Amino acid sequence: MTTDVSLDELIEQIAAWPYGMPVRLMERVLARGESAVPALTSALDRWQEEADDERDPLWAIVLLGELRHPDGVAALVRQMRRTDLDILAMASAEALAKIGAPAVASLVEVAETGDVMQRLYSYAALGWIPEETAHAALVGALTRDRELGDVLAMALADQGRLEAIPLLYEAYTSCESWQRAEFEVALRTLHEGDRPVAPTMRDWRLRYRRLPEMGNTFELHWVGVLALVHGSQATMPERPPIPVRPLVAILNEPEPEEPEATCEECGAPLERPTGLPACPETAVAVAVYQLSLLNDAREDEIEDLFELLDELEADEADCRDRGEPRAPKARARWREEVEELQMCRRTCHWLVEQGADTVGAAKALLLAETGSLAARYGDPEGLLQPALRPRARGAKVGRNDPCPCGSGRKYKRCCLGKA
Repeated sequence: MTTDVSLDELIEQIAAWPYGMPVRLMERVLARGESAVPALTSALDRWQEEADDERDPLWAIVLLGELRHPDGVAALVRQMRRTDLDILAMASAEALAKIGAPAVASLVEVAETGDVMQRLYSYAALGWIPEETAHAALVGALTRDRELGDVLAMALADQGRLEAIPLLYEAYTSCESWQRAEFEVALRTLHEGDRPVAPTMRDWRLRYRRLPEMGNTFELHWVGVLALVHGSQATMPERPPIPVRPLVAILNEPEPEEPEATCEECGAPLERPTGLPACPETAVAVAVYQLSLLNDAREDEIEDLFELLDELEADEADCRDRGEPRAPKARARWREEVEELQMCRRTCHWLVEQGADTVGAAKALLLAETGSLAARYGDPEGLLQPALRPRARGAKVGRNDPCPCGSGRKYKRCCLGKA
């Protein structure tokens, strides 16, 4: 691909990306800084007017959020108002929150004049902006917009201000009974000061990836869950009513004890030293398996972890599109393939979170971690011992060829590791 393409051409390439996420192209747009904002907002508005189904506006929305320039606010608000496209509305709300204070006035206007879903996304965005006007808008809406009391409670919890506790409890006592679960979560979150990481703080290269198990949308967060609740009138009556409880009882309620995850074979606690669950007996084996993923990528001439993620997501989407077979053995193989692809994706996510975004950097990181694990737990399976020279065999099976065992899977996804 040539590097001298114009900004407009680059944006078109990004919007027409066939699958996965065009991370490297998007990084080239970000490198141009605020000069890219007019072209991005113009493209968004043009695609919206043309009702263009050929281009994906999600990436332009994400870029405007990462550029954090006030000139992106108007176009993002227009996208957020299109709540029929919920994934774009949620991404737009997050982008506006990243822009911060310059977006507050526009968000408050939507919160005061928009329909239910538009107000919902606006409140969420205001909750991610640590600014006085944003806080005042959420507090003022508590008594005015009872229909979205649960959303306002979660947004105020995201802001993390203790002075909101008495105001939230007062609203809790008079809200719809099915909304009280969110109020109680918000009250405990503020009291304990243990706020979850906001989606706006996550690495954008991972946050906005479309996940096969989510129907090719990104993680919902509480905003997406409550958007489903308020977007479907049939959903709300199914939520169990919760009686009003004293504030002290809510704040002092102990955390539910979750059983410690343990290995089914040895009973030892499971840890995630390399992003996947492992016990002392399997820690080295898991890391070696993850290294084999990177070796496979190199043999497929993939050096970029984001390109590898694209391929893994596409493989899993294809697998899910085929559907779960009815025959027990075929169904077991199908589930095993999906689980393996998910483990590979989780490995890539963990590696990126550690700062590695190429196969070379990832291998260096995993090799170091494998050595540490071997020093800590030993190498019970002898996986780090020098391999014996293999005996001569017949014709070599290609990595992407059908597996000779007859499973129907690719050789690299079936018996290659066993060989």
